[in-house]
This record gives sequence, structure tokens and C-alpha cells, in this order.
Amino acid sequence: MAENILNTTDLDNYIKDVVYRGQDMEIFTNGNFNSVEFVQQHKDEIVRSMLYQWTKYTLKPYMSTKTPQTMRF
Repeated sequence: MAENILNTTDLDNYIKDVVYRGQDMEIFTNGNFNSVEFVQQHKDEIVRSMLYQWTKYTLKPYMSTKTPQTMRF
């Protein structure tokens, strides 16, 4: 995979800032999801974590491999 971004660490930090808006990242373990009550009480944090994971592993590679001339929005 060719990287066209000068600093991927900055891109990682930017993605984190956009998703979490300066808040701490939540860390979930498999044991957390054994309870329906846990999921109901933490649904916003779970969705935010899922959005971060999708952005980091799906959108970031797309952004890293496309040059500005080939990117179309």
C-alpha cells in the first residue's frame, strides 16, 4: 500500500479527535457484552467505538492511497 500522507500518526490523531471530540477512548472487553443492561447503558460509547474502528480500518487506507487528483467527493 503506497502512502501519500506525510505523517500517518497525525492522521490517526485527527480521526481520534473527530470521533471522540477530546474525550477518552473507551476500552471494551468481550465480557462486557454478556449483559443486555451493559449494552443499553453504554450504547453511545459502543457506537462511537465502532465508528472509530470503521474509520481507522476502512476510511484511513482509502485516504492514504488516493492522491488529491484522483479523489472525488
